[in-house]
Amino acid sequence: MAYPFLPAIARGLGVSLASAGLLMTARSAVGLASPLFGPLSDRFGRRRMMAAGLLLLSGGSILIALIPRYPAAVVGFLLLGLAKIVFDPSLQAYLGDRVPYHRRGLVIAVTELSWAGAILLGAPAIGWLIERAGWRMPFGVLAALAVAGLAIFLWALPNDDRGAGGAFARSFSAAFRLVLGQRAAVGALAVTFLLMMANEVLFIVYGTWMETSFGLSVSRLGLATTVIGMAELLGEIGVGGLADRLGKRRSVAAGLALTSAAYAALPLVSTGLRLALGGLFLIFLGFEFTIVAVIPLATELVP
Repeated sequence: MAYPFLPAIARGLGVSLASAGLLMTARSAVGLASPLFGPLSDRFGRRRMMAAGLLLLSGGSILIALIPRYPAAVVGFLLLGLAKIVFDPSLQAYLGDRVPYHRRGLVIAVTELSWAGAILLGAPAIGWLIERAGWRMPFGVLAALAVAGLAIFLWALPNDDRGAGGAFARSFSAAFRLVLGQRAAVGALAVTFLLMMANEVLFIVYGTWMETSFGLSVSRLGLATTVIGMAELLGEIGVGGLADRLGKRRSVAAGLALTSAAYAALPLVSTGLRLALGGLFLIFLGFEFTIVAVIPLATELVP
């Protein structure tokens, strides 16, 4: 939610856009610690770690909403980054434990629809909230939604006090040795890292680009962001319909080819708003298709 509204957040905190961009850098940098937290779901159970992720999401959002100071925002965004790396691997492992591989592309794609839905519904709503109630209000709403989601989650999801067990549950070092000893797993890590880095660089400057080049207001920026949401929605639907049929590996290769071509074309379509949005649409269509196809593939690379 923060990417397209970084200029508004920077103005609210009284800092430069570069400093606001560092909030996103800090949040993303937490992702490098993901390998340290992923094995915790093997030790303590998927459900417990998912609940912890939702609590971190709520806590980080409340901190940002209540204390409009840059140091507090840094801590809040670090908590948001931590929430994601605690929750996501646990969710994907939970599905990997329970869904047969030949159906996993469809099931994981369905869960990823929440990502597109968050942008399609959330971005216009956030733009509307910022214009009427200030930049902090969306974080308060997000905190409330996280608490409500946690209550539903604990009521609905079957308990699993223990994870999958085995060497992962007993030893971090055993987990790392197993992963790094598999060429396919290392390749998947490298591809995902480079893909996420490319996307992050673009997304950090996206809001500023739209404001300065095309003069979009905050509310219009939120509406323009729905183009990205539509691209992600189609990418996720595409994985749900194609990945299990074509094969996960072929799907990832096709997505990478589309994403690379769209990135290469972006400078050529930056002359007008419609062309620029069309370029962004293709980039996020390819990106989302690729990243969603990678997840079910990754769930089967190691035990």
